[in-house]
Amino acid sequence: MAKLPVVAFVVLLAGVVLLAPQPLGAQACSDCHDNKPASHTAHENVDCANCHLEHAEFPHPESAATATCDMCHSQEADQTALGVHGQERQRGNEAAPDCSLCHGSAHNIELPGTTRFRRATVETCGMCHSDEAEQFKQSVHGSLLANETTREGPTCNTCHGEHQIQRPAALEQTVREFNAAVRPGTFNPGALDGCKTEGIDPPKTHWARVIDQPPFLGYPLRPGITFTYLGVKVDENARVLMEQGGPCSNLFAAGEIMAGNILGAGYMAGVGMTIGSVFGRIAGREAARLARH
Repeated sequence: MAKLPVVAFVVLLAGVVLLAPQPLGAQACSDCHDNKPASHTAHENVDCANCHLEHAEFPHPESAATATCDMCHSQEADQTALGVHGQERQRGNEAAPDCSLCHGSAHNIELPGTTRFRRATVETCGMCHSDEAEQFKQSVHGSLLANETTREGPTCNTCHGEHQIQRPAALEQTVREFNAAVRPGTFNPGALDGCKTEGIDPPKTHWARVIDQPPFLGYPLRPGITFTYLGVKVDENARVLMEQGGPCSNLFAAGEIMAGNILGAGYMAGVGMTIGSVFGRIAGREAARLARH
């Protein structure tokens, strides 16, 4: 009789092991599913569970949600929603482009930077904009893109953007609003001339001129931080000085974050690498000394 509870426990345990969800890998998925990401595609090295979160275990839950692009590409999804294509789909136009129309199915997504993808862009846009696509093909840009010996060349996206595509009227309105906001002044590209805008956000504080004389040239700009005159104060041992003036015993800083301690009123070429190396060594030495003691 004493053995009965033990036997019952073993049987119950075996039942639990058989029914408990088991973690799956890509190889296990391929045992049932043939549509794994193809080689040389954007998702080639992405594990199935990265997209199919609720399918990561077997048996799969019956209410598992379908994978969507915004799970990993939230920024692109937000931009698309603000663009003309996203707005059309929000109005109920199911014929408007979605992710799969431009990029292909999730398991066969072409790498966007490839020449093949760039050349296919014109055909994709031409599904709805056939006249514009034909005009592009006959242009110098179209000829350059179609040339087998060249890898680069403008596509539709070069001028119209990729995800947050706007109607031409949006650009015209932006230019009109900017021109109306420009205040009179004497333009001087070599000084802070005070030629500014009023009534638009963000405002332009200098060098504002109305955009009304062609040719008009546009190019994207992205801000970057090379150095800063702000940041934290440090002492000779790279310890951060607190608000009360004393050093923090276990907080160190080196490089651009403490550049204001060295630069003062001007920037010298190469100083970022210098203070990063010198104070980085000091901070490392002091941190190691603190850890030992």
